[in-house]
Amino acid sequence: MSLATELRNMAVVFGLVFLSLVLSFLMSIVFGGWRFGRLRRQVEFALDRAQLAGFLQRLHGRLEELGFTPGNTAGQFFQGGSQFGDMSSFTHARARKQLDIVVNDSARQEPKVQLSLEYLEAILGDTGESAYGDAVLDYVSGQTDAMKPVPNRSFAAFSAMVGGLCAWAALLILKSIRFEPLLEPIFVLGVTCVLVGIMALAAINKQPGHLRGKSFAIAGIIAAASALAFAVFLTVARHIHI
Repeated sequence: MSLATELRNMAVVFGLVFLSLVLSFLMSIVFGGWRFGRLRRQVEFALDRAQLAGFLQRLHGRLEELGFTPGNTAGQFFQGGSQFGDMSSFTHARARKQLDIVVNDSARQEPKVQLSLEYLEAILGDTGESAYGDAVLDYVSGQTDAMKPVPNRSFAAFSAMVGGLCAWAALLILKSIRFEPLLEPIFVLGVTCVLVGIMALAAINKQPGHLRGKSFAIAGIIAAASALAFAVFLTVARHIHI
């Protein structure tokens, strides 16, 4: 096999893997409802003056329960960071975010409380971050009595599914243009997707309730494995025919 042919094959192999990752990222944004950025959420409500002190005490207690720590400015709290919780959980609580509390306690009207929450790093594809922000505001504001669990959609599981579909698409396209060797690029992409899907399943099973996407991972494994099996069949059949 010539050097030019080897370079062409390597380009196709790595190109397919890279394309699969790019498509996974773009499709993740689509599945997230095209929500990206800091995903700022805000609520504002009025309270009876007699309830204000008790409300603020409960609010601070719930913020501490969720792992929020006070900032340098009054009414400013932060959650998340590299040291937050179990590094293997990939929960939304680990993403760095800021919550601000503004209390307008004017003597002429009943007190008003404004709570705003935003992520400090831009979210590139909403995998549940918006729902988590809403759940936090509902809980600390007293709209709910318990923090609603918000699982994170596993990007690995989603990538396995997209990669499995890409493996089939690549197989059909390469076969139609009579690309040889057909097995090599499908083998690399298929095995990669199967391994990613298996790792995604392991992470989901390790953190039940924190991660979701088991069906994506299983579908990706099946699609990638079947595409690989069919590529092997075509290759063997071609050699037998020869």
